[in-house]
Amino acid sequence: MDFGVNIIKTDNSLDYQKELLEEADTIIDLTGYKGLRLCSWSKILDEISNKLQKLSLGVCFLGSGDFHHLSFSLISNISVKPILLLIDYHADMYETFPDMISCGSWVMQALKEEKIRKCIVVGVDAKDPAINKFKFQDEYVTFFPINIPKKLMIPQVLNELSKSRDPIYISIDKDVLCKEDAATGWEQGFMHLDELLELLLHIKKTGKVIGVDVCGEWALPIDEIMFSIQDRYSMQLNQRANVRILERMLH
Repeated sequence: MDFGVNIIKTDNSLDYQKELLEEADTIIDLTGYKGLRLCSWSKILDEISNKLQKLSLGVCFLGSGDFHHLSFSLISNISVKPILLLIDYHADMYETFPDMISCGSWVMQALKEEKIRKCIVVGVDAKDPAINKFKFQDEYVTFFPINIPKKLMIPQVLNELSKSRDPIYISIDKDVLCKEDAATGWEQGFMHLDELLELLLHIKKTGKVIGVDVCGEWALPIDEIMFSIQDRYSMQLNQRANVRILERMLH
């Protein structure tokens, strides 16, 4: 399947990743929406779903992890129920206020509204409260915490995916990666970029991937003149990860 490359502009965190921007087929600006960072009213995410309806799923870059709930809008436009493969240090299965969806609750909402067939969470913190809530594995959720050895994790994930013929939607939050490979501003995991790329290679070979989104950018000051050495280093580190993820999914 040929994937388009989409930049969904939520803040300025991708504006200076020139190498990534050169690969973009489509850039959609959502910065005019108020009340989008961290959490949003369901009706706003429905509006965004409509705005993104004609967008080819492809590989979508969403900006900071503060906007991970835009994955909910993207998934809402899929005509079939996919398996959600969430590669994230956090399970994003918290409860939130009625009629609101946050970057920490969007997966729970997708399960509640039956927008996905199942969620498989890879690289999650072994202490994430969602693991106990769902008893590690059930019909709708399966966890592969970061403390599972890589040589066991990849075969187990592939085995879990092989149980269904449903298409796979991949959502990646770079906070799953160690600090040597990404900088997100959130608590981060311990997965190395090469481990993530190896996992993506095997999943891509299933031929069932219908879309990918990536978030976890470093939040930047509004004005470039205020960028610190840390800002510039983090931006370049994340661009390297983004470009390599993109190359893995496209080629």
